[in-house]
Amino acid sequence: MADSELQMQVEQQQLMINQLKELIRLRDSDLDKKEKELHDTTTKLSKMKLQNKAKQARMSKMEESKREPVEEKTETAEMHKEEASVSQASRAKMTLLKKRLEEKDRIISEKDEVIKTREQQVEAKERVLAERDSFINSLNEQLEEKTKILENLQAGRSFACGDGDSETQVQAMFAQMVYKDRMIMELNNKILEQDRKVMDLQELAGEKQEVIRGRDKVIEILQASIKEKEQSFNDHTALIAKLTARIENNEEAHDMTRENLRKAEHLLKSETDRFHIKLTETQKYFEEMLAELDSECQQLKNTIREKDKELTTRENDLREVIVRHEQDIQRIMSKEEVNIQDEIIRMFEQKLKDTNDVLEGKARVIEVLQKESADKEKELQENKDALKMLREKLQVTSEQLMLLQANFVDKENEWREEKHRLDVKMHDAAEKHELELSEKELQIQTLRSSLQQYEYAYSQAAMQYSALQERYQQAFESQAVHPAQELAAPLLTSSHATGATSDKDNLQEMLDRLQKELQEKTEQLEEARKMAEEGGGKSETKMLKLKAQMTSKIRALEKELQELRQGSALADEVVQLRNKMAELEDEKGNLQLRLVDFEETKASLTSMENQIKDLEGSQTQAQQEQAKLAADMDVVIDERNKYSQIVADLQIQTESLMEQVSALKKEVQSLEASKQELQGEKVSLEVRMAELEEQREELEKEKAELYKEIEKWRERVEYEKQPNIAFEKENEEMRSKVEILDKKLQEEEVLNKQQKEEINYLTAELLALKNEQSELKLEHDKLKSELEVTKGSLEDANVEAQKLQGEVQELLTKVTNAEIQLEQTHKKHQTEMEDLQIMLTETREQQEEVTTDLQKKLTMYQEQAQRLQGELAERASLVSKLELQVTQMAREAEVCGRDRVREEKSSSPRPAPC
Repeated sequence: MADSELQMQVEQQQLMINQLKELIRLRDSDLDKKEKELHDTTTKLSKMKLQNKAKQARMSKMEESKREPVEEKTETAEMHKEEASVSQASRAKMTLLKKRLEEKDRIISEKDEVIKTREQQVEAKERVLAERDSFINSLNEQLEEKTKILENLQAGRSFACGDGDSETQVQAMFAQMVYKDRMIMELNNKILEQDRKVMDLQELAGEKQEVIRGRDKVIEILQASIKEKEQSFNDHTALIAKLTARIENNEEAHDMTRENLRKAEHLLKSETDRFHIKLTETQKYFEEMLAELDSECQQLKNTIREKDKELTTRENDLREVIVRHEQDIQRIMSKEEVNIQDEIIRMFEQKLKDTNDVLEGKARVIEVLQKESADKEKELQENKDALKMLREKLQVTSEQLMLLQANFVDKENEWREEKHRLDVKMHDAAEKHELELSEKELQIQTLRSSLQQYEYAYSQAAMQYSALQERYQQAFESQAVHPAQELAAPLLTSSHATGATSDKDNLQEMLDRLQKELQEKTEQLEEARKMAEEGGGKSETKMLKLKAQMTSKIRALEKELQELRQGSALADEVVQLRNKMAELEDEKGNLQLRLVDFEETKASLTSMENQIKDLEGSQTQAQQEQAKLAADMDVVIDERNKYSQIVADLQIQTESLMEQVSALKKEVQSLEASKQELQGEKVSLEVRMAELEEQREELEKEKAELYKEIEKWRERVEYEKQPNIAFEKENEEMRSKVEILDKKLQEEEVLNKQQKEEINYLTAELLALKNEQSELKLEHDKLKSELEVTKGSLEDANVEAQKLQGEVQELLTKVTNAEIQLEQTHKKHQTEMEDLQIMLTETREQQEEVTTDLQKKLTMYQEQAQRLQGELAERASLVSKLELQVTQMAREAEVCGRDRVREEKSSSPRPAPC
């Protein structure tokens, strides 16, 4: 019954242990999930840190870029003026250059297609030449065979006596063969010359490709320079837009951010207080656990000592029994004549006594072991209770951590949403401001240019008006003097009437004069236009001269072509003509580019004229808008100052928030470290539980073995009560049992040693935990010192913010200087455009004449190329005819060879002539 109850208890304990293991696994999985969530949050925080660092780096670069121009302001003021003046003209030039580049790309693509066609033609000709080479090689082989046949025929002459007709035929055949060989050699030489010409053409094509590559490189360099200029211009505009956007943010967004920041600070303070309370509770809990573990270790040490004492007593008892048995055996062996039965009986009696004593001792040992097992079971239950407490506390802590994480995630989401809203608002405001600024800048530029033109026109009108007034005064004085001298006396009565009429007449005359002057000015403008057209006529005379020169050149080239046709081969002429064609094509491309430039300038001139007309109508509006813009500029400057102060305050607040976030991250890291420590302790406790279970199982096994031994001893006692003669067998069995017991003693000693090592290991772990507590305290002190350092850095940041405000003011002064420079550059560009108009009128006429001449030349050269192709076809037909002749000659040679062989066969029996 006792065994069955023990087995039931063991099974129940095993079930409980399995349940505990499953619960521990579930907790481990939960902890892993929480660790992953923490890892995700840490990664997000790290990303936010990197983004903030990048923003700070950008701000620092912007500040450096602001400081550098402030230091070099006196030196580079003129350079900035020039750049600002060029910025307006660069746009028009950029458009022109882009159009030119597109046309050049189109021309290059056309030339590439022409080159490809030429390359295909060259490849076809190379194929034809290769076929001819193979045919020539075959002909040479045939000639070699024929020469061998002829040599054989000549050798046969010395042996055979033929007629004179046959010898003459052979000589004629030989002469024809020699003639054909010469013709073949000449053809081969011509083919080699043509190969050389083909190689020259390939070299020329390669040189043209190199020229085209050089042009491509130049075009790429121009494109790169244009892109750099565009980037520099875009960078300037972006800097201005960013500065204005930063300065002109909304106050409502800043107020919302401040309120949100205050709320976040309050929540952070509350969370920090809660966290400190939890830390104190966990520290107390761990101290209590350490005290409990110390008490358990001391109890285990005491039990180990008691077991050591019991083992020593058992060993002594067994040794005494063994010594007694040996003494009894020696006595029996020494006494030979004594009654064996009496001595046996005595021996049995002593053995019975000894066995009874041993059984009593074992029964006592069993009782002690039972007590110890009960004590161990109690300890196991206590350990289980402690584990339950630990698990409950871990659950509480895990739930608290989950709550903290959830709160943290919610706050992060809220902060991100608010940040996104603010970013969207900032972006929208910046875009609106950039659009408004760009529109206003364009309006200001147009108005300034129109104002300058109108001021110039107004100054000229004022000069003319002053001249007219002087003339009027002179005329009025002269008219007033002459009637006073002539009609002084008779017209005294009617002086008032005549004075009024004279004033009216004078005014009418003045009006007539002004109208005449206006008509004269319009006529002058028309004459100026006619003069420009006459300048075009002069350019026509220049173009006529150029035409005459080109016609003389064409005639000279025609003469050279005739001489070359008479003196040299057609291939050289083809090469020269192709070179000239290529040069003329290059000239044609340049002229086309000039035409395109002229058309662009013409379009720009027409657009400028329309703008001038529009500006004449909008002069009055421009003056009003200028006054309004001046007032708006004053308002904008005031708003900029306000927004710069707000930006500085926000920067300080963001820095403080970033520092708080870094402190929270450090606290989270410390919590993670403490969590890892708790996990390590949990694992160690689980290992200890498993070891205690193993020890319990081993003790139960020993208990079962002891029960079995008791039953065996009982059976043996019953067996010894009966008479038995085989004492030697019993002695051997006793010895074997003694050896088994010795082995068990050794194993128990080994177990004792292992338990001692485990106790030492536990003590070392306790010391390590204490050291870790001390290290945590040191880290807490370090964090306090770091907080003090961050306070000092905040003060430094405030100083830097004040510096930034000064830099913003300096940038505003730079913007005003840049606007003045833009006005100056606009005047320069107007003068340059007038010069370009004159140049374009001349270049148009020149280009038209040159294009006509080039078209005529192209037609001439195309006709010459067709002629050359016809001549090449004729030569190919000649080559084919020669090949037919060679085949005929080969056939005739074969026929002659056959006749010669027949004659030799017929003349072989005859004697050879002497």
